[in-house]
Amino acid sequence: QVGGQLTLGPSSRIEITPDSQPGADGSPATIDGNASFTASRVELSGATVLFDRGATIRAPGAVVNVRAEEVPNYAPAVSASATSTAARIAMAEDAVIDVSGTTDTTVSVARNFVTTELLGGSDLADSPLQRTGPLYRSHVTLDLRREAPILSEASMAAYRNSVRSSATERMSGGGSVSLVSQGAVVTHEKSVINVSGGAVHYTDAAVKPTLLIGSDGARYSVNDAPKDISYTQIEGASTGAQDRWGVVTQWLPQRQRVETGYVQGKAAGSVNVLGRDV
Repeated sequence: QVGGQLTLGPSSRIEITPDSQPGADGSPATIDGNASFTASRVELSGATVLFDRGATIRAPGAVVNVRAEEVPNYAPAVSASATSTAARIAMAEDAVIDVSGTTDTTVSVARNFVTTELLGGSDLADSPLQRTGPLYRSHVTLDLRREAPILSEASMAAYRNSVRSSATERMSGGGSVSLVSQGAVVTHEKSVINVSGGAVHYTDAAVKPTLLIGSDGARYSVNDAPKDISYTQIEGASTGAQDRWGVVTQWLPQRQRVETGYVQGKAAGSVNVLGRDV
């Protein structure tokens, strides 16, 4: 059995784009960090694989594997020891393989700030001093981009995994391209292989991270608060103040600030080229 020739004709296109259709509630469909996400794949194989002039593969964050082998081999990878004078991968002028990441995701910077569930023993597993203070059985708001020494690593990981993202955002990292031939790999100087990383745009937002009042009188954010000192109050939480009529619930003021937006660049992908003649 001998492999045949696979040709992507002039100006032909293979395109895989994220599904941006809204869900039942009208918002883009999202998944959290606990769900698996499988990148798109394009697999091309033949004795010769030709990308004719202007032929294009465009698939953000995808995996593109191109294999040239004289005798078809269905193993996961082409043997580097086998050689062939007939096997060949060729990219003509203006041929493009583009797996660069997406750049059109926009979210609020407020997504980085999460309000916890009522903190329990597992959340404060590494901070036994805090289990008898105001943090225990309280809600707090913190910045997921930073560590929080008071909270356990498992708790922080769970909150980070709860952040939801769209397929478009999941495709913002650069993909991978592999050109593997038992013979030659030839690319025209005007052909393009693009594995650039994309970007996610964060917009400004008003946020209210929790501040803790330490026994030393200083204010600490949850991210900055040392776990080995005691805290007297949580700013914004209720207190049982005494007056002539007994206990009266009071609320400490909670500070709000504007968190500035930014652009988060994503990592580039990878290119692998293997052949007898490159």
